Amino acid sequence: MIQKAFVIRDNGDTLFSVDYADDAYDGSSNKLPSFVQACVALFHSRESTAHGTPYTLDHGEMIWAYSFFDSFTIVLLITSDEDMGSLKRRMVSLGNELTRSYGNVIQTWDGNIGEIQEIDGLVDMYMRYDFNRYSSIQLSDIERIVDSAIEKYDLAFAGVLDAFGSMIKGNIPDSHLSRIQNEITNGTIKFSVDIIPTAMQIRGYTLQLLKVQSLTVATASHKDGKRISATQAASEIGQFLDEAMN
Repeated sequence: MIQKAFVIRDNGDTLFSVDYADDAYDGSSNKLPSFVQACVALFHSRESTAHGTPYTLDHGEMIWAYSFFDSFTIVLLITSDEDMGSLKRRMVSLGNELTRSYGNVIQTWDGNIGEIQEIDGLVDMYMRYDFNRYSSIQLSDIERIVDSAIEKYDLAFAGVLDAFGSMIKGNIPDSHLSRIQNEITNGTIKFSVDIIPTAMQIRGYTLQLLKVQSLTVATASHKDGKRISATQAASEIGQFLDEAMN
């Protein structure tokens, strides 16, 4: 499990930190060890370090994980039983989202907490995602709206995926999930205030993908069906999720 999380600016300053073991945000007890700071600086100095690619360093029974972006680094302390595949996808997704939401702020940040006051919720969304934090939305409600859309619009498949790309509810084939997970991780699917999906071709189907906070809606019409049906279904499911989560 994730013990600690840090967002470190390129100049070495800690932008944000959280100790999940103690539920302490930006606490004095949650300092980045000097050897980890040195490791971050070393990785930054190497031309071979790839942005958005997670790296790990074993440290006894614990593991330090790093993922580098244009103006910051995400650093995690995790236990060895953590699912590394899922963790790496979450780190990259979080980094892409921080870049989109706070990229300019991070580059010029002068210590004003007010400019980054919502980062804690964003980090939590990806690092310890839990449906229970949305008291107004239930898994049964998501299942109901997805099943209703499949029947109403005669879709080939539809589903709702979590921040890691795992399907929460729906009937999306396994053969499509890995590609959708890549799109979620790479930040291809954009937020839309008008609930307008992003179209994408996968295995002969035109999928409609829609990002709603940390969730992703995916729908597809039958190959000989009308694509507008999948668009309408994705928008309808997305609208439901957006209203339920706000």
